[in-house]
Amino acid sequence: MTGNHETLVRKLRTCVMSADPLVVVHSRDHGEALLNLLALCNEQQWQLMVHNLAVGLLPTAAAVHNYLTTGSATDPAAKSPAAPGAAPPPGMPASQVPPSSPQAIMASVRTFLASPAAARQSSVLVLHNAHKALAENMALMQTLQDALGRLKAGGKTVVVLTHRGAALPPELEPYYTSVLHEEPDLEELAQTIATVAMDDDEPVSPALLKQAAVAAAGMTRQQAESAAARCIMRNGKLLPSFLWEHKVELFNHDGLVRVYRPTAGLSALGGLNFFKDVVAKQVGKGNLPKILSVGAPGCGKSAGAFALGFEYKINVLEACLGTLFGKYVGESEARTRQMQEIIQKNAPCIVVMDELPRYLSTDSKSKSDGGSGGDVNAKVAAEWLTWLSSPRAADVMIVATANEWSGIRTLTRPKRFTFKTYTSLVSSEEKLRSIWDIHLGGYGHKDVDPQLLDWLVRQSTYWTGAEIEAICELSSAKWMDEPIVDTINRVGIGWESDDDRPVLRRMEKKGRRSSFIDVETGFKYNCRAYSTVVEVPARGREAEAAAEPAAPPKAARRRVKKDATA
Repeated sequence: MTGNHETLVRKLRTCVMSADPLVVVHSRDHGEALLNLLALCNEQQWQLMVHNLAVGLLPTAAAVHNYLTTGSATDPAAKSPAAPGAAPPPGMPASQVPPSSPQAIMASVRTFLASPAAARQSSVLVLHNAHKALAENMALMQTLQDALGRLKAGGKTVVVLTHRGAALPPELEPYYTSVLHEEPDLEELAQTIATVAMDDDEPVSPALLKQAAVAAAGMTRQQAESAAARCIMRNGKLLPSFLWEHKVELFNHDGLVRVYRPTAGLSALGGLNFFKDVVAKQVGKGNLPKILSVGAPGCGKSAGAFALGFEYKINVLEACLGTLFGKYVGESEARTRQMQEIIQKNAPCIVVMDELPRYLSTDSKSKSDGGSGGDVNAKVAAEWLTWLSSPRAADVMIVATANEWSGIRTLTRPKRFTFKTYTSLVSSEEKLRSIWDIHLGGYGHKDVDPQLLDWLVRQSTYWTGAEIEAICELSSAKWMDEPIVDTINRVGIGWESDDDRPVLRRMEKKGRRSSFIDVETGFKYNCRAYSTVVEVPARGREAEAAAEPAAPPKAARRRVKKDATA
């Protein structure tokens, strides 16, 4: 065992050897977690019992191994199969106690307490998916709470194996230790996929295994193994693109994040020199910065992030911030933590947060009107800001966008974002020409008349890249069958109306007065010139004279003539 699974074993070994009476393991792959715990108990010669809601109590490690490998609840070394539930409550036959009932779980706990403990050896009881029974049945919760002292004195540990996000009753919260079973890293995923691909006749190169592991990042070991097997069965070979598509289906199911597979690199961007030069060099060196980008919609704030993901083969996720907020108390905070866990298990990755101030602003002007909506918004925003500056987000590149200047005051503080950029509408003929060349060629417009291209460049001053792309895409459609000159009049240009022009002027004026970086030049608008001239301080009386402030010049006295008649 290596990587994250070795971390799980090390955490459990520490908990058991320190005589922690109650441990909660949060895992997305329960089978892998049980196999790791079984290997740990065999290595340390600990006694292991598992209560399964389907078959009841598995009293020995051999019975647990036999159930995990064959599905049979019998112990190969025993003469009789394991009982579905041990020591039923008084007055109730064992045949009438379902293994999933709280009474059966309570009986397993009592059997574990009564089992003799070997000298200098620990004992472990795993309650698999018993969190709901502990939350709903107060008698079971009280039985476990009363047994904590005897468990610690006898060197015994009860492990509650459950999924992520599940919680035990608040009465048990002060007594248990929480352990997180993390997803496999890239090395473990490569080993799992290589094991599946060994059955194929063609050898798999290390480079292909690395691409497949990157495509499967965020999956559990079982999910990656199943996806690789289906890929080889359907295509006859290992294809990272198939794993990408499978992962998109998995993570897009809950709606918190969307996984994208970019199809174009930096060469498909017109302008945005800051992304091409500064940010691309940082990502190429393994440094994933956090960027706050302000500008009009359609200027390429998110396109730069997708292009970087394509160039460096990094997972690109879009955080669906609108799905965070729920109607129940604490639901928004729980969804926030769930989204952060999804992002962390896909690291290293690039996360795009569109219109961040609209959802996560702590400014008073941006809160919801009335009620407690603004308070929830502020709590979720504070949790995100804390996460951004924590080590958990070290391998995550954040590209947060905003379409206006309001609501970003708390986001511009130092160390919140590495770079703060402003994306203005393109007015340079050179950059407009490059944008037209890229989109015209991308949508099949070949051999464009140079005079027509010059006319398009002159007409598109202060247009966005999205509007230019929409014109090229619409004119290339087969059902349109019209020249691009006519298509221009069918696409609405946002900044041509009289209502939007003042908004554009205010945004441009505030952007030039701010300390944000211009994405075209890569420098601040109000950048300071560097000077190599150093003034040498004077000495003695010259220094004292220089230190004294200069006296203001006296005003010239004006003589007033007296009136002779006075």
